[in-house]
Amino acid sequence: MVNVRIDLLRTQGVYLIKVNGVQKKQVRFPVGMTIKSNFPNDRLDFFSDGQIGQAGTIDVLDSKGKGYSVVIQLSSGRFILREWEP
Repeated sequence: MVNVRIDLLRTQGVYLIKVNGVQKKQVRFPVGMTIKSNFPNDRLDFFSDGQIGQAGTIDVLDSKGKGYSVVIQLSSGRFILREWEP
């Protein structure tokens, strides 16, 4: 069974992708991008069947002032992208 974890390290401006606990990638947020989430500890856990451990939302504000929300649904792992005005 493969588990994927995404850790949002907002204060460092990066996110980490881990597979079965082993870090595979570190990605820096684009300059000027702000990210918030309501996931506990800014951590998303996906399971091998595509399900997510907990539903939640990630809000992204880009350097041009456009806002987006990524809403990830429980049990399916599907997500909805919504644009919003800050």
